[in-house]
Amino acid sequence: MINDASGDADVYYRGMGKLFYAWTFQVITDLWGPVPYAETFNPTIREPKYDDQKVVYAGIEKNLDEAVADLSSPTGRRPTLNDLLYGGDLTRWVKLAHFLQARTNLRLAYAPGEDKVARANKALAALAVGLASNADDADFIYPGGDSARNPLYTFQELRSQLVAAEFLVELLKSRSDPRLPIMFTPIVYDSVRGTTRYPASTTRYVGHHNGGATLADSTVSWIGPFFSAENAKLNIVSYADQKFTEAEARLIVNGAAAADAAYRDVIRANMQKLGVGTAAITAYLAARATLG
Repeated sequence: MINDASGDADVYYRGMGKLFYAWTFQVITDLWGPVPYAETFNPTIREPKYDDQKVVYAGIEKNLDEAVADLSSPTGRRPTLNDLLYGGDLTRWVKLAHFLQARTNLRLAYAPGEDKVARANKALAALAVGLASNADDADFIYPGGDSARNPLYTFQELRSQLVAAEFLVELLKSRSDPRLPIMFTPIVYDSVRGTTRYPASTTRYVGHHNGGATLADSTVSWIGPFFSAENAKLNIVSYADQKFTEAEARLIVNGAAAADAAYRDVIRANMQKLGVGTAAITAYLAARATLG
C-alpha cells in the first residue's frame, strides 16, 4: 500500500499504510522480541535477518511520525467509503496515530537504557492530541448477512463454541457490575436442579470454568449480542484503552493518586460505550476505591 501510494496525490493512503505498518510490527515484536524487519519485504532475500527489538521500535517510531505528517497534509486524494474505520475522516486518523505514538512511548518506558519518566511524559504529550472521546473509537462495521457477519456470531450462534468465562462472570457479580447483563446472556436451564426451565422472574449468570468439563449450552451464559450479533461492531481502538495508557503514564510520572482520574475515565468511557445508564455508572464509580 505504501509503495502503490508513492505519488503526491495519494499522501493520505501512504500515511495509513505507514500507520498499519508500524502498528503491525509493534504487535509482532511485542510478542516475539527480535523479528525480521529491515529485510522483510525485499523479494530478493529469501531468509531475512532478525533485527533486535530496539531496531524494530526505531522503525515503528519513524513510521508513526511520517504517518502523522502524511495524514496531516493539506492536499491529497481523500478516502471516502473505502475507509472502513473512519469513512475518510482524516482528523480521527491523525488522533489514532498519536494514540499509537503514546502506546509506543509507554512500551519503551520499560526498555533497557530508557528514562521511563521521559518516555511517559512523551506518551502524555501524544495523548493530549489523541482520541478525545468514544466518538473517536475505531470500530469496524459488519453489515450482517451472508459473508458479512461478525465472526463471534458465527462461532456462537452457528457453532455454539464460545461462552462466558467463569472468572469474569464471578468478578462482575462480586462488584455488582452493571455491564454483566450487557456482556453476557442469562442461562435458560438450571444445571443444578436438572432441566427445569427458569421462571421469567429469575435471572442467573453462569460462566464456564476454563479447562473444565463441557456444559450444556443452555446451562451456561453466552456472550451478549453487543459483541456477538451478526452486525455487532468490532472495536479496533477505543478511547477507554487510551485512558488506560494515560493512567499508566501518570502512574510513572506522579504516582497512583495522579492516575486515579484517568482510571475512572476508563470505566466511565467503557460503560457509556456499552450503554450503561448514568446513575449506574455513578454508583459503580463511587464504590471503587481510590488508586494508591
